[in-house]
Amino acid sequence: YSYLSDSEKILYIDFFNTEIKDKKPELVNSTFVESVIFYPWKDNSLSMEIKLKEKAFCDLFYLESPGRMVIDIRKGL
Repeated sequence: YSYLSDSEKILYIDFFNTEIKDKKPELVNSTFVESVIFYPWKDNSLSMEIKLKEKAFCDLFYLESPGRMVIDIRKGL
């Protein structure tokens, strides 16, 4: 599940049947992303908030071999 809030400039993504281990991914020098925060909730569920530096368009899609989610962020109008 995902939701992009234009007014808050935050992309919310919920993951089910997943968890984050001890080491959280780090954000390094991003053009569009200000911060990424992970919130564990419920059993094996995780919420992620991606705070954007400015309004943007976001596309999320899944690739296989190996399985991964891609977040394509482009400058908004």
